[in-house]
Amino acid sequence: MPIAWSVDVAYHYPVIFTTNVFAADTLTSRDLCGRTTTGGPSRALVIVDRGISEAFPSPTGEIDAYCGRHSDTLQLVQEPMLVEGDDGIHGSHGVPRTDREHGPGLRHQLNRSTNRVDG
Repeated sequence: MPIAWSVDVAYHYPVIFTTNVFAADTLTSRDLCGRTTTGGPSRALVIVDRGISEAFPSPTGEIDAYCGRHSDTLQLVQEPMLVEGDDGIHGSHGVPRTDREHGPGLRHQLNRSTNRVDG
């Protein structure tokens, strides 16, 4: 006879609204991401939807400059990653595409990048 078990998981996270999120004088990202218990800078992996990079001039350059300016609180583990947005990652029915359909190992690239954040 199977045992039924119910698990409730609560998530709490701040929802913050801002404009020009990576402008040098906008401290929202620095204050939000710069919270660390070790006293050092928070390590960040930034993933940018390719559509954003096409719609706005130089988002990755702005992110690099922002983290450089706030290096006491934020440290990029690598250059910001550009990835296909929802239409590129999901097939025509909203089902995630396989690595073979999506390209050269997005899943592997993300796994490798998150390992850089952890250690």
